[in-house]
Order: sequence, then structure tokens, then C-alpha cells
Amino acid sequence: MRILLVGLFALLSACAGGGPNGLANATQQAVPAGYAVSGEYTGTYTCPQGNTDLDLKILSNPNSPDLQYAIFTFGPPNSDLINDPQGSFLMSGRAGPSEGLELQPVSWIKEPLFYTMVPMSGMSADGGASFTGTIDSTGCGNFQLSNIAGASSSPYQAWFAAAPQLTSAQTGTILSDLRSKDITISPDVFGQYITDYMKINAAGSTSGNTADAETFIEQAEPYREKGLTVDQAVYYSTNNIAYDDIATFNASKQQYDANKAAALQQCGGNVSYDDITQLSPYSIEGRCFEISATRISQWLNQGSALVADFGLLLDFPNTQQTNTFYNILVIGEGPYSYQAASGAALTIPRAQVLVYLNETLEIPAPPGPTK
Repeated sequence: MRILLVGLFALLSACAGGGPNGLANATQQAVPAGYAVSGEYTGTYTCPQGNTDLDLKILSNPNSPDLQYAIFTFGPPNSDLINDPQGSFLMSGRAGPSEGLELQPVSWIKEPLFYTMVPMSGMSADGGASFTGTIDSTGCGNFQLSNIAGASSSPYQAWFAAAPQLTSAQTGTILSDLRSKDITISPDVFGQYITDYMKINAAGSTSGNTADAETFIEQAEPYREKGLTVDQAVYYSTNNIAYDDIATFNASKQQYDANKAAALQQCGGNVSYDDITQLSPYSIEGRCFEISATRISQWLNQGSALVADFGLLLDFPNTQQTNTFYNILVIGEGPYSYQAASGAALTIPRAQVLVYLNETLEIPAPPGPTK
């Protein structure tokens, strides 16, 4: 039902409760439980009574992101809308930088004579800093609203500063696209996602554009919906760990981290990335090295083999090693001398394999308690 706010006669003030204090009490009583002002806008609109001043306060509740309320306060040009408005009423609907304003009247807070409430609809072209649209009633026209300096223009506005690579308009696009995929998140959850996204983006793991941020949230949200925190959802989704595999992954990683810590303890926690085959065999004892992409050239026995074209002798902890391996941590044992097939006497570095490195398990530990 479209309801018309039209001044049929001279503007007559009907004070709710009598005076500014009464109006404040009536306004406070009208605000639904759990809701608070998340943005305030001032501007004007037109209806048959003429150009009219407007103050619109957006009310949000993080636990009910799909429903906003608003307080529509109006009066003649240059009037005191804070202490002595002509009228005000509560509205409900949706209000945000992406979905725009779609608000319907609910109930009067201060009802003047000969006026009725009106719905309004509009959009923002600047991420919630301002709104333009129409008062949806016969005889009424457009409205223009601008965010009051220092007030949040939307429940999400506080997070724009934390995501400088994403403008407020881009953030609005992300929220709109997510809703089109039936993904609706609270401002608090959205802020946590954006914070994590910007951290990962700063590390060079994302492209930093709108589509990438949207995909980032879209992939993580199913994990959060199953009870994980935002940080955990981001951790497992960005590392391509299926939800059903989390428990197995966590157990494997815990064991892996323990084995690696024990290995590092043997060499004082220091790892050299120098090419061990280019170092003096007499200088490597007790030093740890990380070796990648090595091919075994010749097995000498079940636990020892020449690798890297006879430039290194490795002692393996078991006999299950294949002829090609990637990423191992070794500790230098000293020189190894042997006679080549040519008859030449050679001395090369010898090292003990401490742990096989696993790229998947090398990622940092999962955040917080896990299932």
C-alpha cells in the first residue's frame, strides 16, 4: 500500500510526548531491540507541501543483516529537525551501498495533523556516501541525501578504510553480487573477511580486485556456515583443504610440525639454502640444508645413495625412498671419499636426511581451536 505524506493545510506541529525530551523518549522507544544508528543522512525531498528538509537515520543489527530500520524525520526548509521536527516515523526494509534504499513506513513517532507516511526508494553511486531516489507516492518527487560527516554511511563503511585497494563502490558491488548468490553476511563478518583478504593481498596471494575479493568470500563462506570462524574458513578454503578433510589434515600437520621442529633442533634452528654440492665437504658438518628436486644417481646400499650427479651422498632414514624426490631437510655429516669408475679418488659432502618437506603441510598452523 502506498501511503502519502502530503501537507493538506498549513503545517501544524503535533509534538509526541511534549517537547524535545518527549520526542527523544518516543524515538528511543520506537527503535527495535538490538538495533542502533549505523548511518545518518540529511537532505531534501519534494511532495505537494513543497520542498521539505529530511533527516534519515539508518538502524542496523549485525544479527539481522537482511533487515534494516530507519527513522524518517522531516520539516520545512531550515527547520530544527533534531529538537523540533514537524514529524517523524519508523520505516523498515533494506538500506546499504549496494542494495540502495527500499524502505516502507511502519509507525509514527511524531504525527502531525493532515500528514500520512510515505515509502521511499533510491540508489547510491558512491558506495553509500549519498543516496538519490524518489518518494514513492502520488504528487511527490525526488529526494537527495548526503551522509553526515563523521557518521558511518552504512554498516560496512568502517571497513573501507581497512581495505584501501577496494573502494566503497567496489565493496557495494561485492555485497550485491554475493546476495545474488544467496550469500548474506553481517557487517562484522564482512569486515573480518575484508581484513583477511587485504592481508593475503598484501602478501601477493590475490590480485586485489573486486572479482577476486568476491570469490575469496564466496569460497570461504561455506566453511564458516558449518561452524568455523572467519579466520579458519579463510585458512582452509585458500589452502584448498576440503571441509571433510580438516580433521585428517590437522592431525597430519601437527605430526609434521613436530617432526620438523625436532629436526631443526639438531642444527640449532638454522637452515642454509646454499648449494651443498658447491661447498667444501669439510665445512658442512652440523649445518642444515634444504634440498629440492634431486635425482638419485646410484644406490650404494639400502640406506645410502649418490645424488646430484655424484656431487652428494645422502643417508636416508628408511629404504622406501624412490629415485626422485623433492624438498628434504638434511644435516651435514662431513666428507665422504670414494673411488670413481674412472679410478679417480673423489671427496664429496655427506648428509643425513632429517625430514621430508611437504609443501601442503608447510603452510602456517590453522588459527584457533579446530575440530
